[in-house]
Amino acid sequence: MMSTWIQRLNDTPQWMRLLTATTGLLIIIAIWHQCSFTQVTAQKQLLLDEHDKLKEHLSSVEGMTANSGRLLYEKHIISNSDLANLLSSLLQQSKDLELVSLEEIPVVIKDEVPEKIRGLHKVLEQKITATDIVLKVRGSYFSVLSYLKSVEKEAGLGIFWKSIDYVVDKYPAAEVRVVIRTLGTKG
Repeated sequence: MMSTWIQRLNDTPQWMRLLTATTGLLIIIAIWHQCSFTQVTAQKQLLLDEHDKLKEHLSSVEGMTANSGRLLYEKHIISNSDLANLLSSLLQQSKDLELVSLEEIPVVIKDEVPEKIRGLHKVLEQKITATDIVLKVRGSYFSVLSYLKSVEKEAGLGIFWKSIDYVVDKYPAAEVRVVIRTLGTKG
């Protein structure tokens, strides 16, 4: 069978063999191009789309800071008393949590700040203060998780989670120590 095939190939004219080989080579190149370059083109398009989105986001952030920098920064400010009231009111709504302790620790912010971060004081035209609120609660994992999500949702951008220590007391009860930093201003 193989010898008959080879004999038929030898009987065909040279130009026909050359045409068949060229056609086969073109088919192989087309398949290779379709498999490799289509994926690369799709990835390139995704990267270009992501790049355009980032440029658009960057220009909107630049516009916000140029036109209303003070308002942008003020969204990050919540007084320590407001946060303490928020924490206790959310804790009262949660039936499965027990308050162990709640204390405020003032944070000393140096008056001499590096040039890179001095801009916040200038934008707000006020002196920035910081307070760490240390909250200890006891409860189940899911009640603690629900409480922390509600704190984050209600306080918005005004809080910064400094640390969270989760220790299982007696399963399923655990004691959680959360340190939340707030930023405020002195008139």
